Amino acid sequence: MSLWIGAAIIVIGVAVVRYVAKRPFIHRRISLAGLRRFVATLPMTMDPGGFFIADREHGPGFLQLALREYGHLRCAIEFGLPEVDWSADRFPGVVASLKAAHFGPAVEVGQGAVSRFLRVLIAGPEANVIERCMRLLELVAAELGWPPETTFRVRFGGPRAVGRALERVRARGA
Repeated sequence: MSLWIGAAIIVIGVAVVRYVAKRPFIHRRISLAGLRRFVATLPMTMDPGGFFIADREHGPGFLQLALREYGHLRCAIEFGLPEVDWSADRFPGVVASLKAAHFGPAVEVGQGAVSRFLRVLIAGPEANVIERCMRLLELVAAELGWPPETTFRVRFGGPRAVGRALERVRARGA
């Protein structure tokens, strides 16, 4: 009888650990400047299709990036911004400022509640992409009227890159 109870406890323990491991971890109270580590983490830990979303903690709105491509310390990351109730008034200003900063924004027709959707693709050496993404996030946040002290809740989603850390160490010759 005690063998069955022990086996049941082990099975339940494994199930709980697997359930907790699958739940997304949410990072809270992240400043705009603090998003840099999450931008850098995106190509380090995610496969193409992986993304992060930074939801504003006090008020509506979010910033999002998705990894489009990754290869030998080069990557392509896409920024997306929907034109919805919280961004509609400032959407044209965001597009204009990104054009002026040579980000090459593309505006597409949206679906459902999204009337238009803004996309910016940034590609090149990983370090340069991370810096350009940070500049883009800072520019968009300012154009949306968010103060520099705005904080975010950050979460990742999509496919994770298993073994990417080892690949990166080998690529650097360590």
